[in-house]
Amino acid sequence: MVSWEDFKDKVTETGNTAVVKIRTAAQTVTVKGKIHDVEKELNENLRVLGRAVLCRDYNNISVEELQQKLAIAKDDEKDLLRAVLKVKDNESIIEEYYSEIKKLEGITACKVCGAEVTPDSDYCIKCGTRVEREEYTEKVIEDIKVVENNISENIDNEKDELSNGNEEDVFDMIAD
Repeated sequence: MVSWEDFKDKVTETGNTAVVKIRTAAQTVTVKGKIHDVEKELNENLRVLGRAVLCRDYNNISVEELQQKLAIAKDDEKDLLRAVLKVKDNESIIEEYYSEIKKLEGITACKVCGAEVTPDSDYCIKCGTRVEREEYTEKVIEDIKVVENNISENIDNEKDELSNGNEEDVFDMIAD
């Protein structure tokens, strides 16, 4: 039979072990937080450094010129040139997405100064030129026709599915 003292010692030992493990876990979490903070700062510094090098050395170089440089570059320069090309490609894609958003929102450019003009503006907020709505209306009509065509195609596809006896597939598409 276990004595009261043995039981008390065992409980104390277990409690001390738990305290050590909890303390270690808390310290580990604290150190991991510090690592995360330093890594975040490092990544920001690398981003700034990369942007500075890109602007200083490659900002005025076309994609075609970069590809030519890549073809004749030494091995240690190829990774840098590939990264620069990828950055330029990503910037181009982002610019296309912003243009798409402007088109969807009906934002146009002022014919006089080039400033952005929202669809509800009658005058350019930068130069005061009266905004002509004919072009905007034509764009909206064109966009509506594209959307209508897409909807018609989707409806035709669903009708085809129904006529082919695939009613369950159509109901699954509608449910999704």
